[in-house]
Amino acid sequence: MRTQCPECDSWINVPRSLELWDTFSCPRCHTELQLIDDNPVEVDYADTDDDDDFDFDDDDDDDYY
Repeated sequence: MRTQCPECDSWINVPRSLELWDTFSCPRCHTELQLIDDNPVEVDYADTDDDDDFDFDDDDDDDYY
């Protein structure tokens, strides 16, 4: 299975042993990717869970009454 890396556009051989949502790295740019479809093969940037982290800034508390 082959597809292109969304980051560097290089062609990637995707191992057939991967299952949907498995992650792997592009051998050229080392971007973490995720297999999101296998027919046709489609990859996207891997979910890094960074979106689930909240960073509350205590300095903004003065703006609310």
